[in-house]
Amino acid sequence: MPQLLFLRSVPSRRESPLDFCRTFALRRVLGLPKPPCQERKTRYLENLRHASLAVRRVSLADKLHNARSLLAQWRQKGDTIWTEFTRGKEGTLWFYRSLVQVYRETGSDFMTDELDRVVLELCQDDNQ
Repeated sequence: MPQLLFLRSVPSRRESPLDFCRTFALRRVLGLPKPPCQERKTRYLENLRHASLAVRRVSLADKLHNARSLLAQWRQKGDTIWTEFTRGKEGTLWFYRSLVQVYRETGSDFMTDELDRVVLELCQDDNQ
């Protein structure tokens, strides 16, 4: 079945950003069960390490937008926002710090620097 190719564990360097997004959306369409949160996050990070530059840029833009939105919410509501996340503050900040690490390992730019700055601000009261 051709569409199942998108479920492979390591993406092709030539895959498009759309293909990378389909990897995660296709599971829902096919009615496959959602893996546990930690497994999904770890798989996303590993796939990102092997993804094309175009895929990493789209991912970085998306995660930067999400982190900025999270920072704006945090400034308004404080630490109460973390209750909205399955993995809470610790797990969410772990994922964002891991993203920054992957983006730095695979080619850093001004957006990576900005994501790092936003994540550091979110972590300012965190002793992790």
